[in-house]
Amino acid sequence: MCRKRRVGLRLKNVSIDGHQTLGRDTGHATQSFFKGDVMSKLIMAFLSLAFMGISAPSHAQRSSFQRSCHDVYISSNGQYLQANCASRRGQYFQTDIQVVSIHNSNGHLINEQDCRASSFQRTCRDFQMNGDVLSATCRSERGDAVYSSVALSGIDNRNGQLVMPKCGIN
Repeated sequence: MCRKRRVGLRLKNVSIDGHQTLGRDTGHATQSFFKGDVMSKLIMAFLSLAFMGISAPSHAQRSSFQRSCHDVYISSNGQYLQANCASRRGQYFQTDIQVVSIHNSNGHLINEQDCRASSFQRTCRDFQMNGDVLSATCRSERGDAVYSSVALSGIDNRNGQLVMPKCGIN
């Protein structure tokens, strides 16, 4: 069973001896988080995080199954996406679909949109799903472990059944 957890850290500006710093919102004196122009570094950090690890081709159609399915997870071998999905009448059915088009490129999950069998399972482990985003730890060409995520695309719920029309999986 997948459970969603929201994890976050509130940050606030703190003034210590007239120097502005960014630190944890604990009410205690904090060490400097950034030096220099705080705002530009925050923007760069946000942009880096926003684009780091999650990839999908710009022309890819995002999946919609996550809006009407729950208990979404990926099988232990990474071959199948499994979920309980609602039918038009509101009944839930356990369903699965083969994960296709996902590959490991030097430690990074990529969605090729090619409808071929996925190959990431051979070099990745610790598979997780969050909405329509697949995450795993993958091996790079140098053998390093890299945590990576990729958006699955084109998977829909059709009356309680996971389908991927673009690849002919109905």
